[in-house]
Amino acid sequence: MTHTDADHVGDFLNLADKIKIKEIWVSPGELTNNHFVEKLKKANIAIHISKVGDKIPIFDSALQVLSNGYTGKGDNNDSIVTYGNFYHTKFLFTGDLEQEGEKELLKNYPKLKVDVLKVGHHGSKTSSNPDFIKEINPKLALISVGEKNRYGHPNQETLETLKKNQIRILRTDQKGALKLMQINQQWRIQTVR
Repeated sequence: MTHTDADHVGDFLNLADKIKIKEIWVSPGELTNNHFVEKLKKANIAIHISKVGDKIPIFDSALQVLSNGYTGKGDNNDSIVTYGNFYHTKFLFTGDLEQEGEKELLKNYPKLKVDVLKVGHHGSKTSSNPDFIKEINPKLALISVGEKNRYGHPNQETLETLKKNQIRILRTDQKGALKLMQINQQWRIQTVR
């Protein structure tokens, strides 16, 4: 779970009732939130406190933790950030990482290049700094955002930054759920409304 915002962890107890979860990965900062810690106790599931360099085997490679948070508070810039190179395609998942966190990420990984970016903080104006986007140079941006959400995500500035860098954009508010599948050594995108 990337960080303690309700839209990222709010229903995990309900999910745990429906499917077997072997282990929950959290950042050290998430454990500073007493309400979240109480939920973790109720879940009675093994907890792994993520560390930079941790790897989760997936597909032909592994998802690697690039950051287990920058603030120690369980907030947006404390999001767990993961990276994976799957079938010769580089993916970056940033949770709700904001611009300060993006700067820290580039400081720690100055040569970071990405093919597919899960855009930070639902495309809000607090994320996707133009310098960050230009530096990582993704080809595809995935924006997880609810239709007609109260925050007005994604922000027009963020969309313009992505367009200016000629990045294809897929949004869940427009396409529904997004599924990337590897078929015959090519990525296919399936949408479900």
